[in-house]
Amino acid sequence: MMKRILLLAALLGAALIPAAAAKTAATTNVSITAAGFVSKNISVAAGDTVKWTNGDTKNHQVACAKCKFTSPVLTPTQTYSYTFTTAGKFAITDVLSNIKGTVTVTAPKVSLTIAATPHTIKYLATTAVSGTVSSTNANQKVTLLEQTCGTGKFTNAANTQTATGGTYSMTRTPTMNTAYQAQVGNSTSAHAAVNVVPSLHLAKIGRHKFRVSVKAATSANSFVGKSVLFQRHKSSGRWVTVKSVTLTRAQALGTTTMTTGTFKAKVRRHARVRARLTLTQASPCYISARSNNVKS
Repeated sequence: MMKRILLLAALLGAALIPAAAAKTAATTNVSITAAGFVSKNISVAAGDTVKWTNGDTKNHQVACAKCKFTSPVLTPTQTYSYTFTTAGKFAITDVLSNIKGTVTVTAPKVSLTIAATPHTIKYLATTAVSGTVSSTNANQKVTLLEQTCGTGKFTNAANTQTATGGTYSMTRTPTMNTAYQAQVGNSTSAHAAVNVVPSLHLAKIGRHKFRVSVKAATSANSFVGKSVLFQRHKSSGRWVTVKSVTLTRAQALGTTTMTTGTFKAKVRRHARVRARLTLTQASPCYISARSNNVKS
């Protein structure tokens, strides 16, 4: 028990590391000499500060037309600092001696969370895919990527913008097992998997005669040749399998395929019966399913 508690604590501690190790703003120092800026061309991240120090014996004055700043006249050893908040490439000049340089500002890399609620749905039901962007800014473009069963790759599914606090949410109707990722710029989230339960229905169509049907996406393989378990309910509360039924016929219903099987089974009158599709038979694009209960 103690080992399990220690392992859980370690996992929780590991989960908190990214937040604690979030990048803090940095300061880059540039010296102004008679020969020019040292370093002449620098790269920083948005939110970082550049500090110019007059290392010469003459006065200098730093300016950036695109940034719209001009420092005071800097006498020897004096400094001037500016924080860059916007990504881009900015020309820096010394207006007193025509020294030139550049500051390239890169957008900060963000992290994204993602979750699907619920993560298991019935066929044609919806799930909400939501999360938060670490920058917490509103109006950021979020692209939702999806990988449906059998495709082998992620493709663009939808776009939205973040709300206040950097949150986002999109409603999706995956028709088979699907994984989702969120993307902002070059940053992508982890995967959020949604499992889909096919629609399984049992009907009594005559004395000791039943029909079972499975509805799933047309783009997935039909269930012809797959089998379902016909089960009855015992007084003890357990469900026991009476027989295995092979699905034999597929019918297209728009974007849905219905696969059916008709069979006979002798069970006592008024017994509660159902059908069950196991995970083995539902794989790879669906998970196990149970039908409605009917009376024999």
